[in-house]
Amino acid sequence: PCTKDSCTPATGCSSTPLTGTSCSDSNACTTNDKCADGKCTGAALTCSDSNSCTTDLCDPAKGCIFPPVPDSPAQSCEDGNKCTVGDVCSAGVCKAGPPPNCDDDNVCTTDVCNLSNGQCGHTNNQVACNDNNVCTQTDKCSGGTCVGSNPVSCNDNNPCTNDSCDPGKGCVSVDNGTCECNFAAECKDDGNLCNGVPVCTNGKCVVDPASVPPPCSTTGDTACLKNKCVPATGLCVKTPEPKGTSCSDGSACTEKDQCDGTGKCAGTVIVCEDNNPCTDNKCLAASGCSFPNKTGSCSDGNVCTVDDSCTNGACVGKPYDCNDSNLCTQDVCVPGTDGMPSCSHPSASGPCDDSNQCTVGDACVNGTCTGSPLVCSDGNACTDDSCNTATGCVFSPSPDGTACSDGNLCTTPDVCKSGVCKAGPWAIACCLQPKDCDDNYPCTTETCSANQCIYTLKSCGQANGCLAGYCDPAGSCKSAPAQSSVTLYEQSFEAGSPGWLFGINGGGSPDIYWSVSNKRSADGKYSLYAGNPTDYSYDHGVGNAVALSPQIALPAGMEATLKLAYYSLVQESGCNFDNLVLRVHDAGGAVTDLSPKLCDATSGFVNTTYSLKGFAGKTVRIALVFETP
Repeated sequence: PCTKDSCTPATGCSSTPLTGTSCSDSNACTTNDKCADGKCTGAALTCSDSNSCTTDLCDPAKGCIFPPVPDSPAQSCEDGNKCTVGDVCSAGVCKAGPPPNCDDDNVCTTDVCNLSNGQCGHTNNQVACNDNNVCTQTDKCSGGTCVGSNPVSCNDNNPCTNDSCDPGKGCVSVDNGTCECNFAAECKDDGNLCNGVPVCTNGKCVVDPASVPPPCSTTGDTACLKNKCVPATGLCVKTPEPKGTSCSDGSACTEKDQCDGTGKCAGTVIVCEDNNPCTDNKCLAASGCSFPNKTGSCSDGNVCTVDDSCTNGACVGKPYDCNDSNLCTQDVCVPGTDGMPSCSHPSASGPCDDSNQCTVGDACVNGTCTGSPLVCSDGNACTDDSCNTATGCVFSPSPDGTACSDGNLCTTPDVCKSGVCKAGPWAIACCLQPKDCDDNYPCTTETCSANQCIYTLKSCGQANGCLAGYCDPAGSCKSAPAQSSVTLYEQSFEAGSPGWLFGINGGGSPDIYWSVSNKRSADGKYSLYAGNPTDYSYDHGVGNAVALSPQIALPAGMEATLKLAYYSLVQESGCNFDNLVLRVHDAGGAVTDLSPKLCDATSGFVNTTYSLKGFAGKTVRIALVFETP
């Protein structure tokens, strides 16, 4: 391969050696084979596997080969690990020797060999360990030392021991001498299985609840035979009650019932006897002794009774009749010396009734019923007081018209009627209190003094000779020409009779009087009526009724005129019977009759006038007086 072969016709084949051309000398032990002067040569191959346990060789056919050196303890080598010693060749490989002994006998350190220098090192750890103290449970390394924690609980829950822990032995319990028992065998059993077996609990002997038998059933028990627990066996057995135990045999006809000791109840038969001849003696098992009533004759053992017989279970006789019909004696029957009844009548005391309704406080005195006279008085001046022996006090009405007093100073005359004191008309100008004098007339002021009304007229004076001063119905002072016409006072009685006073002159009947009535009227609905408004008649005795107006101030210098509308319904014309008299009462107390009297009947209301010229400058009242015989 290291020649360049060619052939020319002239010379034929020729070979030219090559240099530097790659080639192969077919020897595996050379490398980088190249031609040099026509020959193929290569550099020797270096065989090395860096393994002291092999021999480095080259086989021309195979190239580098590394057969192992023979195994021998003397054939040392180095495995590259500082922490192995005594490395030797084995099968061409450097086999590591054993590691160095780094154990410091401390479980709480981690023992390691430093690979860089082969020196032993000891690092603290926190692994579990054993501190050789059985009184600790959780042992763990800390700071290179085994430390124990979580002490063992040695409480055996027995109050009878003192509990502690021995590091070498563990829990130790020592009897402290304070308990009744430590185990059941130390508890004394009373041998009664009905109350259970004792056990030792918390150092005390107590009954084991599970050993107590259930209560014995009471079904079928009687007072003398009961289901009871037998101490020796703890079983329920029907057991008789002791002899003499109280019981009830269910019969009301026995007493002192007792148990006989064999489980049966028995009592002593009772004797039913009420010693009453009027009853039968029986005994009923359900209720006991029964004494039903008998009938027929009997004897009560009393000689002062007769016809004895049984009545409602009792022997009853009729009392022997000793009645002397005198309430003031005792009627007594006593047995005579001959065994027959004998009567006696001693005087009695106490209240009685003499059958006279006109006596009171009747009482027996020396065998006679005597009373004090009854005082009959009802405190009524209009009754005549008397007494009837059969009926008692009698209060007969006094004759009508009998004088009396109703206790009111301003009513007069008060007279009796049907047994009652009827108030007379209110006396003119009489008062009990100031309001009784109110005349509802603004031109006056009223006071009450010594039961008499005093009226003071408002003074309006006189302006001059041509003018007259007066008080108008509204209570205001005014003046008017002396010859003019003004209304000083007017009353239609449509709103009652304010300021008017009504009364009855002496001898007049209280049943004939003045009052406001709607029976008839001149204008409007009402008028002032004289008579009895219940029947509108005068037939009630002598009439002398008075109606008095409020005070009226008549101005000086003026002539006043009284105008009146009246209706007269009288029995006869003429002034010998019924008539109406008009009077003027002045402040000085003078009374003047106005003429004429009104005596004749009219067919309707008639207007009439009266001159009051003579009363100018005075304060007056107008009086209407109705007279009838």
